Amino acid sequence: MKERVNWIDWAKFLAITLVVMGHIPMEHGHPLIVYINCFHMPFFMFISGYLTKRSNSLQDNWKKDWTCIGIPYLLYNIIFYPYWAIHEYSIGMPFTITNYVIQPLIGVASCSTITNNLNGPTWFLIALLFSRITIDIGNRLHYKNIFYFIVAIILLSFYEVNEFFVFTDRLVFIGYARCFPYFLIGYLLRGRISPEKHKHSTIVGVTMITGIVSISLSLFIYDISFYMLRIFVHQTICISAIVFFTGISIILNPIKRNIIINISVGTMVIFGLHWAFIGLSNQVFQYICEIQKMTYSPWQVILLALAIEAALYPLIKRLPPIWLGKKTNYITK
Repeated sequence: MKERVNWIDWAKFLAITLVVMGHIPMEHGHPLIVYINCFHMPFFMFISGYLTKRSNSLQDNWKKDWTCIGIPYLLYNIIFYPYWAIHEYSIGMPFTITNYVIQPLIGVASCSTITNNLNGPTWFLIALLFSRITIDIGNRLHYKNIFYFIVAIILLSFYEVNEFFVFTDRLVFIGYARCFPYFLIGYLLRGRISPEKHKHSTIVGVTMITGIVSISLSLFIYDISFYMLRIFVHQTICISAIVFFTGISIILNPIKRNIIINISVGTMVIFGLHWAFIGLSNQVFQYICEIQKMTYSPWQVILLALAIEAALYPLIKRLPPIWLGKKTNYITK
C-alpha cells in the first residue's frame, strides 16, 4: 500500500463534512449556509481533481471509472430507493408504476440527464465522470491546456447564465458546469502542493487572509444588485475558500489520526448515504418537536453532520471496498 498524504486526508474529511453540513436544512439566508454553499462542492471537486490520475489507455480509464464511479452510483441509488419510495408516498405522490418504477429507472439510467435521480447528491459522481472524460479528451490533443481553458470558461459561463435565466434544473449539468473548472485546477496542481515547500508562517498567513476574505465577502454577496459583480464576488469567495480550507488541511498535516484516514477513504459511503440519514433525522426531530419543517442552528448543523459521520463510520470499516469506490481495502484499524 502506498504511503498516504496526511493533509489530503484532512482535506477530504473537511470537504465531506462541509457537504453534509450544506445539505442539512438551516434558516434560509443564514450566513453559514450562504458561505458553505458558495464553495463546498467546488472544494470537493478540487480535491478530486488533485487526486485524479489518468492512463494513456482509455480502456484502463473506463475500467477504473466503472469501479470508482459507475458501481457506487448504482449501489447508492438502489439502496436509497426504499427510503425515497416511503418518503414520496408519505407526502402524497400517487402509487403508480410510472411514479415508482419507470420514472426512478429513467432517472438512474439516464444519470440524471433526463430527470433527477433518486439519491440527489449522487449527481456529483456523474459530474465527476464527465470531468474525467473531459481530461481524457484534452490529453489526446496537442494544445490540451488551451482546450481545458476554453472548456472551463464555457462551462463556468453556462453555470452563471443558468443561475440567472434557469435554462435547466438538471443537477448533473449544473454541477459539471460549476465544478469542472475547480476539478481542472486541482488536476493541474496535482503533486505540487506540499507542506515542506513553504514556511509554516507563510501557510498560516495565507490561510488567515483567504479565510477573512472568503467569509467577509460571503456576508454581503446577495446584497449586490449588479449581477456581473456578484459573479466576480462569488468566484472570489470560491477560490479563496478553497485556499483557506486547503491551508487548514496543511496546517493539520502533523496530526495523524486513523479516524480521519478512514473517513477520507470512506467519503463515498458518507456521500451515498448521508442524504437518507439527514431525512430520517429531520423526521425524528419534527415528530419530537411537533413541527412541520425542521431547521437547525449553526451549532446544531455542525453537531448533526459529525453525528451522521459517526453513525456511518462503522459501515465504512465493514463494507466491501466496492462500496467505497475502491478495488482494495485501505481502511486502518
